[in-house]
Amino acid sequence: MLTDLKIPYKIEKEINQVASVFMGETPESVIEVKIQQQDFPKVTC
Repeated sequence: MLTDLKIPYKIEKEINQVASVFMGETPESVIEVKIQQQDFPKVTC
């Protein structure tokens, strides 16, 4: 969708280890899709 709208984006994958370690859970992957603030009005869900 972002490519079709010609909106530049960046995908980052992190492992949220700190919160999981304190709660005794297995670390979970977190995926973030980042776009410029000025592009938010162009994107609707």
